[in-house]
Amino acid sequence: MKSTECLCTHLTTFGSDFYVPPNTIDFKTVFTKFKTLHENAAVFSTVIVIFGLYVIAAVWARRKDRRDLVKVSYLQLIYSGTRDARRWN
Repeated sequence: MKSTECLCTHLTTFGSDFYVPPNTIDFKTVFTKFKTLHENAAVFSTVIVIFGLYVIAAVWARRKDRRDLVKVSYLQLIYSGTRDARRWN
């Protein structure tokens, strides 16, 4: 079967189960393009800046998470003796 033909008269979406293979990646071409980064300096620097901002945001979020763990954790109360004026239940 090389084609699909819909003979219906209603206006619904139509789907098929054809397999579309993904594009292949030629790594030789990819690595040769890295040699010409000076031609694409704006794109390369934009990617580096976005990655740097991501790392900074991840470090900042991790520090905030550590502070939140301190706030959420419980503090064990010291046992009050029988002579103390107040006792903890």
